Amino acid sequence: MAEGAAPLPAPGPDPLRHAGPRLILLDARNRVERRHLLDWLHGAYGALAADEHLALPLSDPRREPALEGLAARLATADPATLVIPARVAWRIPRFEAERSLRLRDLLFGDPRMPGSLRARLILLVNRRRAQCLLGAPATVADLAARFTAQAGVEAGADPTAFAAFVARQAALALEVQERTVQGTRYKVPRFVADSIAASPRFRRDLAALAESSGRPVREALAEARGYMKELISTPSALFLDLRARLERFMMTQGYERGFRHDPAELARLADLIRTRPTVILFTHKTYLDGITPNALFYDNDMPMLHSFGGINLDFFGIGTLFRRSGLIYIRRSFQDLPIYKLVLRQYIAWLLDKRFPMSWALEGTRSRLGKLMPPRYGILKYVLDAAHDGGIENLHIVPFVTSFDLIRDVEEYAAEQTGRAKQPESFAWFIGYLKSLREPMGRVRIDLGEPVVVPRAPDPEDKLAVARIAFDASVSANRATPVTVTALMCMVLLGTAPRGATAEELARVTQLMVDWARARGIRLSEELDPLDREAVRATADTLVQSGLILRDDAGRETVYTIDPAKHPMASYYRNTIIHHFLDKTLIELALFRLEEDAPVDPLAAFWAEIDSLRDLFKFEFFYPPRDQFRAGIVAELERASGQWEAELRRGPAGVKALIRRMQPLVGHAALLPFVEAYVVVFEQLARLESGETLDLATCVEQGLVEGRQAYLLRRISSEASIGKILFENGYKLAAHLGLAGVTDPAVAARRRATMGELYALARRMEAMRLAVLAEAARDADQAAAAALAAGQVVAA
Repeated sequence: MAEGAAPLPAPGPDPLRHAGPRLILLDARNRVERRHLLDWLHGAYGALAADEHLALPLSDPRREPALEGLAARLATADPATLVIPARVAWRIPRFEAERSLRLRDLLFGDPRMPGSLRARLILLVNRRRAQCLLGAPATVADLAARFTAQAGVEAGADPTAFAAFVARQAALALEVQERTVQGTRYKVPRFVADSIAASPRFRRDLAALAESSGRPVREALAEARGYMKELISTPSALFLDLRARLERFMMTQGYERGFRHDPAELARLADLIRTRPTVILFTHKTYLDGITPNALFYDNDMPMLHSFGGINLDFFGIGTLFRRSGLIYIRRSFQDLPIYKLVLRQYIAWLLDKRFPMSWALEGTRSRLGKLMPPRYGILKYVLDAAHDGGIENLHIVPFVTSFDLIRDVEEYAAEQTGRAKQPESFAWFIGYLKSLREPMGRVRIDLGEPVVVPRAPDPEDKLAVARIAFDASVSANRATPVTVTALMCMVLLGTAPRGATAEELARVTQLMVDWARARGIRLSEELDPLDREAVRATADTLVQSGLILRDDAGRETVYTIDPAKHPMASYYRNTIIHHFLDKTLIELALFRLEEDAPVDPLAAFWAEIDSLRDLFKFEFFYPPRDQFRAGIVAELERASGQWEAELRRGPAGVKALIRRMQPLVGHAALLPFVEAYVVVFEQLARLESGETLDLATCVEQGLVEGRQAYLLRRISSEASIGKILFENGYKLAAHLGLAGVTDPAVAARRRATMGELYALARRMEAMRLAVLAEAARDADQAAAAALAAGQVVAA
């Protein structure tokens, strides 16, 4: 709204023209605000009687208002008395353009909450900055009825509590009205601890806990108040602006300014947040994707997000900033603290009920492999338990996917996976992390998944329901993840390695993969849909500049490749999209098995191999139910050939024909590192003597050493196959197959058999890679022949 606009009245008839009794609550933090409000009221509506107004510092976070006067007024007021809240909203000149605070704003405090001297100076220089507002009014009778419904007691039975309730309601009405001036981004919760403490449900549950532990209720309440102070975030406009400025600074150090996103998709989310309890689950690949939801909401004037963080992040300086801008710090362990759990559950239920959206990482921790990690149930279970306890219905869980051209953390992940310890977070670490963001890293894109709707939260003991909801959110997040230029280039070049690819080969395969993805409704980054060769080339330049991809254009052709030392990093980007290709890769691998074995019943053998591969990679990917999974496989085969079953029954010739129709092949590019890592695990298990065992920690530790030697001897193709998580999942597979226990002759034989199957699978993947290179050679020959023919025609 423009500066100098008229004061905003409450919706409907002007409450100050009310013919009956009225009580105007002046939200005044000092005498200057009180005088300004009274001058405005006298000028606009005439003189007010002394008993028609009362000044209270409702918006001053530093002091509690003295409620005795209000309690006395309410006790003797006519039930028809209209209570009208009023406030001064202080505006910042030219703030809307950049939303950037000045240094003096940081030194002297939030200019939207000036002290007496500063307020007086502002009124002398520019009175338009002080805008008087009226909140929605209510009669004393209406307020008393609301108080009784919420607190469970009559207003007259506890006049002080009723006065506190009226003060809170007045402040909240003014907050709503002030947001029409300042913006929805400043919608923040107020009076949370008091509201929770006044809740009958909280008092009942707290009394039950006190009784079960043999403690006085007063002592239990004091403990609960302490936890409220620890848990409840206290956001303010100043700290929201400071955080937004810090996040903007972080996001623009190496990335292009502004997020790529679908405005219509964001508008639907904004509407959802207004009307439904909503949580945002973001995929977690870097520290920065914890920033992007907040930054996107702030930039688009959406309500701030409450997010969750470990108490380890509450360190000096930064911890205070985030606590005052919506971060909820929770302890790592509180199983033996029932009152802490009660406070946390009540706090979350309160936020959901009041339509304050929350967000946290779906995976709980940053993905060290690039692909979506298994979801963590901890915070999700707290939220679902709170929703169940609070009767919250139609909870909407929205996956939030951030895609980066380049991620600063990937080099750190690659080092961690080879055994280097993770650096602990601290203020010094944070400064170093900021400095590391200065390298050019391209663009940032945001996609929203289809919401997972929970009509009624499951019973807290229903662990299967929690897992199912988390699984559905993960599937939705995977579907919302776009195919990006970085991921696609890494997958193609890793698939041809150690051979590189010419610019023409890369462009041809990229086009084929884009067409393949578009036909299946898979999201594509804006450079790929439609294919923008200039934008793709710009991204390639960024990747070359970063050193992730090498480019040699000194000869007659431009050749791209990936340095073997960078394979673990390139593998990370490739892994962000391989779930889109999973059905295709399993079909390819099954077809290569059929081509090798030539079974009597190819169709039965095909489905047996598909089921075997599904089971082999069960710790790596999210599969739909078996019938849906099979339907997806059939749909992919139908796209390759409407007669795929007949082709399979034809035997080797039909299988070869299907393989040709599956080009370009990606199975080896997508899954070889997983297979090679499993080989390292099963080689360790196969060497165990009778009676020996191998625990997980030892398996991973030895795997890092033996994997490195296997790479040096080229028994595995890439250092991307060496990693702690890969070895952990390989060990989980062995345990799932019953092969991780004590060694005996039968177990040893099955281990060797499984290892043989893995060797054979890796061999088939190598055959697949050679087939891809042969196809590329044929295309190059055809292109050369066409060019020669064109030259001869021109000469003629």
